[in-house]
Formats: sequence, C-alpha cells, structure tokens
Amino acid sequence: MIKYEKILIIQYGKVGSTSIRLSDSNSKYCPNIQKTYEEKFIQTHSHIVAKDVLSKYKNILVINIVRLPIDRNISAFFENIKIHCENYNQLSINEIIQKYDQNQLYTLERTDNWMCRFFKIFNIDIDKFKFDRINKYNKLRFNDNDILLFRFEDLEYITSNILPKYNIFVNKKENVSSKKFYDELYKILKETYKINDFEKEKIINSKITNIYYSKEEILEHIKKYL
Repeated sequence: MIKYEKILIIQYGKVGSTSIRLSDSNSKYCPNIQKTYEEKFIQTHSHIVAKDVLSKYKNILVINIVRLPIDRNISAFFENIKIHCENYNQLSINEIIQKYDQNQLYTLERTDNWMCRFFKIFNIDIDKFKFDRINKYNKLRFNDNDILLFRFEDLEYITSNILPKYNIFVNKKENVSSKKFYDELYKILKETYKINDFEKEKIINSKITNIYYSKEEILEHIKKYL
C-alpha cells in the first residue's frame, strides 16, 4: 500500500467529499491558501489552493468527484438556502423553485467550467479522457502524484472497495441532506421541480456530463425532473 504525504480532495462541493475528509481526524477544509498545510487530508473547492498544495508537497493522492447536475445543484442550493432565501420557511414550494431558477451560483455551466479548470491543472486532455464506467473510477498520474476520479453515484462502491486500498476508510456519511434542517422541504422540491427544454438540452450537450455518464444515464437523470 502506497503511503502518501497528503490526500488532496479537490471538487466542486455536494459530492460526498466531506465524508472522505472526516474519515481521518488529521484533516482540514481549506478555502484559502496557507503557509503550510499541517493536516494529511486537505479538502478544498479552490483550484488556487490545490495548485498551492501541489507546489509545496510531493507524493499526493488527489481525489476528484463529479455528480449528475440537477441533483447536485439542488443540493448545493439547499446547503445555502438561508443565504439565498432568508424567509424560506414562509415561502411556497413554487416560490422557492423560482428562487432556485433565478440563482446563478448553482448551474451546469459553473460546474462544467470548474471541471475544465481542474483538467487543465492536472494536464488531462478533455478531448481524450474516457471515464471508466465499468470499474467506476480512473487512476491517473501527474508529476509523481496519483489522481482518483469517480462519480458521486458510485460513492458507496468506491468507499467500500477502492478507497480502502489507499488506507482510506469511510465509515460514516457526513453533511448529508437527510440530517439537515431543510430535509423535508428538500425532498418536496426534488419531487416537484421540473426542468425546461433549454436546461434539458444543456445537460444533454454538456461535455463533462457526457464524459462521465452514458446517454442512458443522462436521460434517466433528466426523466426524474420532467
């Protein structure tokens, strides 16, 4: 088993990454650059922080996770619902949906652009990269560091069968919606929300989504919200 100097969890949020970080007590979420990163597990959504960690340490295991777009963006919106809808508990579900649709922070374009920047940092050719849907993950090399890429939808398999090979043992789900104050409202919105044809076409034509998911998986995802 390879011993890594650091475990760098770099992703765009609401993809199960907190469960991986908190599987080890020697861990920290780092939104900003630090002089040193004392902890072994470093979690960040920041490309700048990731580049800084890569410049200061060697022999790093990098973990990146993606998620189907509508599920992810609704989850991210609710994670910050008190910011975007201070009076959310006084609004109807249709009014909350309107707030969600008007919000530009949780969109397919933002997560796709985030992933394109990630690919550039790690010198991954977006036109040649093929996600391994059979084995449910890819392992790449970058400057003597290892990179694991996988999907949120396969997280249970990954945490049970792949991460233990890297001495990462996730025994508890963290930061999940079912344990949040907004759980019931979140469930109702997911059952109520419908996407329009414009959003549907954007998902179908998304380069990142098509790299990680089959056409059948994408259409099944869309079907949930029609």
